Amino acid sequence: MNRNLDIDAVVSRGDAPSRFYLDGRRVKVTEVRYHWLERGQRCFQVIGDDGVSYLLRHCWASNRWTLSPTMQGAGTGGH
Repeated sequence: MNRNLDIDAVVSRGDAPSRFYLDGRRVKVTEVRYHWLERGQRCFQVIGDDGVSYLLRHCWASNRWTLSPTMQGAGTGGH
């Protein structure tokens, strides 16, 4: 199940998020690994300044961001 996120409205690097808040903790995006379009949403696989890989999705219709249930350390080699 996806989680709603409070994503910072500041946009950098084109349309990619520059930072977001997860459970009240600020996570700065240090790298956008991949981005793609998928059924009415923009998807971004990013690396946070905490070293974790996140899959963020932005739904155009609702203007909501969600976090995919898959998160893993950037150093594990997974995507």
